[in-house]
Amino acid sequence: MSAIKKQLEEDAAAKHAKDPFIKFDADGVALSEDVPAEYASIIREWKKLLKLDVPIYVSTIEDARKNKDNFTGPHRAIGSGTLDPSEAGSTRRMEDGSYYILLDKSAKKTKTLEILAHEMGHIHQRVAFDNA
Repeated sequence: MSAIKKQLEEDAAAKHAKDPFIKFDADGVALSEDVPAEYASIIREWKKLLKLDVPIYVSTIEDARKNKDNFTGPHRAIGSGTLDPSEAGSTRRMEDGSYYILLDKSAKKTKTLEILAHEMGHIHQRVAFDNA
């Protein structure tokens, strides 16, 4: 069983190195198709303001579930991401040091921006304070 798992991990790493599903832009931001493109500029500016030098992928939980078999390498963790019923957002650090933020697709724009700010605050805490 461990040999099969090792082979699957090696295949996933090779696929990720050749053609990762998530392609971050020059500012280290990537969005799933359900996340409005207008949020990218907001995320970029907040990343600069918070001095976050880590890549951030933002997705809805629905897109994460839909694409769970498409994520490659360390980003495969996104496919198993969840939202607690009492939460509208979640963030996690991946093995390669990048982060993902999952959002509730049904949230209104103002609520989504609040969630993004909150989740980016968690990333800021981890990057700026927990590693200091």
